[in-house]
Amino acid sequence: MTDAAKSDIAVLLVEDTKVVQLILTGMIQGINKGRLDVVDTGEEAVSKAAVHTYDLILMDIGLPGIDGAQATTQIRAIEQEQTQQKKAMIIGATAYELADIMKPCLTAGMDAVFAKPIQRHLIQQLISACTQGHPITTDIIDQINYAYIEKLPIIQGEDPSGLLDLFAHELPEIKANMVSAMADPDMPRLYDVVQKIYDRLCFAPTPQLTAVCKAFKVALESATHDLQTLYAWMLKAIASFEVRYANIKAQG
Repeated sequence: MTDAAKSDIAVLLVEDTKVVQLILTGMIQGINKGRLDVVDTGEEAVSKAAVHTYDLILMDIGLPGIDGAQATTQIRAIEQEQTQQKKAMIIGATAYELADIMKPCLTAGMDAVFAKPIQRHLIQQLISACTQGHPITTDIIDQINYAYIEKLPIIQGEDPSGLLDLFAHELPEIKANMVSAMADPDMPRLYDVVQKIYDRLCFAPTPQLTAVCKAFKVALESATHDLQTLYAWMLKAIASFEVRYANIKAQG
């Protein structure tokens, strides 16, 4: 899409991870020439929405402080008070299981919830829908929510650097480190192991592993952890990835 063909809508990006901010900012600016504000927290999102009118709000759900659903509830209340303000399209993004997070987010006032990673073609569809004044249709939601992982280049076999193979090759070591850390739980060491898994996810993005790593980190930081439940979830997520990887290799 050329600059002349870019849309011109106001977008608010709410995301607390700087790398993701940079990636999504580049995607949005490549499609849209209108206003773009970027904030790290739900509180900042509410403050921005109180003084600016946005066509599209991309809202991370797992935010520090008030989460994405709570921020959405407050933004919808502001819109109701400011009767002249156009209602924004609020799209949630999550690394957690959609089935667990979907209902409370839609109840809070989100128009749709999508699984991470958010891709360029989704942003393009969202901006196009806002530009034309169209709602997000069921077919778009179904297409992205239930087929997004197969659309990733690395999953489609377009992996010239062998990153998927590298991640799969490291899985035995990852599991061994988790087993060792859990045998006699050492909080700093366990946190380090989980962080290293999380860092490796750039090799093979998978929402299940990302979600469990985030949950593990939050639990360890808050000292209110159910380690065995999280450990079982981690092993299940790893097993799910191994099955997907085996299927990809069998088809290749």
